[in-house]
Amino acid sequence: GEFGPEVPLNTMPARVINGFGYEVLLQGVTPEPMDIRFSPDGRLWITGRRGEVWQYSFETKALRQVAALELAWQSVPAEGTASERGLHGLEFDPDYSDNGYIYLFYSAVSHGLYSSRVSRFTIARKHEGDALLAGTEKILIEFPSRLGMHQGGALGYNPKDGKLYVSVGDNYVSANRTKRFGYYVPKTPPMDLGSLRGKTLRLNLD
Repeated sequence: GEFGPEVPLNTMPARVINGFGYEVLLQGVTPEPMDIRFSPDGRLWITGRRGEVWQYSFETKALRQVAALELAWQSVPAEGTASERGLHGLEFDPDYSDNGYIYLFYSAVSHGLYSSRVSRFTIARKHEGDALLAGTEKILIEFPSRLGMHQGGALGYNPKDGKLYVSVGDNYVSANRTKRFGYYVPKTPPMDLGSLRGKTLRLNLD
């Protein structure tokens, strides 16, 4: 698709229930948005599959890029089924206002193989705007991602137990086949307790 301020706005209003309003904040300027979260200070954060993290201010109506990660991302359509890898989920640390920690779920290449990764990064609050600090990545967990579809990748912090919850896709391994794309799968990942795919994971923040 096309992206940029020159792309005409969609003039078809969304259907909303009585008592709710509708206002277009952004359109055509964040390619392939994947997740949307409010930071503790009330700004809107958006992740893009291609590796970008944006921040939108309701006060100034300004959108700025916080980060552009180098990651395993393929355009669509891609060769085979490797067309859903990239940056997906975002979550804020409960002490973000003090430590600047955010958590991201994204696709990586580790030892020459595709993987899914959950990492913690540090955001610096600078006078000119927030920015992700290079060299601050702390990998919390990483696991193979053989196929590029059904990545999952939603993140959520649970204040009741202090854990970070991660939803992981099944990686598009068919439930009714034992051999797909040239490798043998004795169990489909969601039913295999030895696989982290097709699961909801619960992680400590460290």
